[in-house]
Amino acid sequence: MVGAIALAWMAQRIGIRSIIAMLASVGWWAVPLVLLSFTTLMLNTAAIREFMRPEQRMISYWRVFVAQLSGQAVNSVTPTGTMGEVLKITMLMGHAPRYRAVSSIIAFNVSVIFTNACLMLLAIFLSLVFGEFPSRLNWILGITFAVLLATILIVQYLLRHGFVFTLARFARRLHLVSAERRDRIHDRLKAFDDQLIMFGPRREANYSAGFAFVAAARIVGWFDLWLVLHALDLDPGLVFVVIVAAMGTVIDSLASIVPLGIGAKEGGHAGLYELMGMGAMAGLSASLVSRIRVLAVAALGLLVMLAVQTFDNINLRRSRSRVVERNRHRRKAP
Repeated sequence: MVGAIALAWMAQRIGIRSIIAMLASVGWWAVPLVLLSFTTLMLNTAAIREFMRPEQRMISYWRVFVAQLSGQAVNSVTPTGTMGEVLKITMLMGHAPRYRAVSSIIAFNVSVIFTNACLMLLAIFLSLVFGEFPSRLNWILGITFAVLLATILIVQYLLRHGFVFTLARFARRLHLVSAERRDRIHDRLKAFDDQLIMFGPRREANYSAGFAFVAAARIVGWFDLWLVLHALDLDPGLVFVVIVAAMGTVIDSLASIVPLGIGAKEGGHAGLYELMGMGAMAGLSASLVSRIRVLAVAALGLLVMLAVQTFDNINLRRSRSRVVERNRHRRKAP
């Protein structure tokens, strides 16, 4: 409610008629924008299947796509934007080993963090070198650069040595767990931990294709942002798109604490665009276009999830009925 009131206040202050006129200029650009959303979904789905190696043959691409679409829909309408990850795992566990379903989703999310951080680091570096921005913005970009570099180094270490092993060893050094408990945890979760080792000689499989799909999805997202701004009759440069995409990821992550990110996302983007010199109205309009599309994809995802779950339940009932009927015939047989 607070977010909705804040959003209405921002729209009233900036000018509702101006915002409506800018949104109306999107027109038929909505079609390629929706197609780009599904392109990103398909690339992310391909990445998840790559992280399920070698059991990826046990589950179809369509099944993983439905899980990704459904999970993204739930993430869009729930606080923190993480409950959908549990849904993805639940929808995959019936078609792949449990530890592989869990580790593939975690590996995908970690690869998204790592790849986004690397691309954002490169983008901020190019912006600091070739961009001409106010000193205040350069300070913000510099701090962000340092945080991203530290994030990359930490995640790379975890991806080389294993999450469970590293965290258990760290807890042992802090005397939070005993050596026996540390070894017991590692032995129980070794199969899960090995799946998350993506760098170095200890990795189970080559996950380069998974990282490539994640990077491609991110680049499509950059092009998507440029197309949104172009549809709003704005003329952004490459450096502007790169910085907004990089900083927008941070804003969206923080705004996900609020259900739908309502108010927080729009306010963050309005402030960012104002700081970049394009105006708060452009930021608010761009975030509203993104919100309309996210809600449309979320509605479709929830419908698909309901349809697939209904279909699976019907098939499960039919299978149980056949088993019961077969057992009856066996009992009647002499």
